[in-house]
Amino acid sequence: LSEKMELTRENFRAMIYYDFRRGLLRQECIDQFTSTFGDKAPSFATVAMMHGVNVTIALHDHLAVKKVCSRWIPHNLTKSQKDAHVDWCKQVVRTHAKVYRS
Repeated sequence: LSEKMELTRENFRAMIYYDFRRGLLRQECIDQFTSTFGDKAPSFATVAMMHGVNVTIALHDHLAVKKVCSRWIPHNLTKSQKDAHVDWCKQVVRTHAKVYRS
């Protein structure tokens, strides 16, 4: 064959769907695409989106963090980390209180 076959986004979507229906995990799907297509493989975000996982779910379920006041905070802080965070917050409040009283 002298003609080169070009893959479109729709082709990749069909392959991702096929892998999903076969029961492949996201990472297995990504590994297959990367080994076969190299730089032309779809990104992790694309494959994750097709598998129904978004950034919020990945951060919350897999990295054990939750969103508090538009910041991602780990669920599993140690006592010393929690104490340090509270101390820092108190210091910020004191600093800003001095500025606003002046």
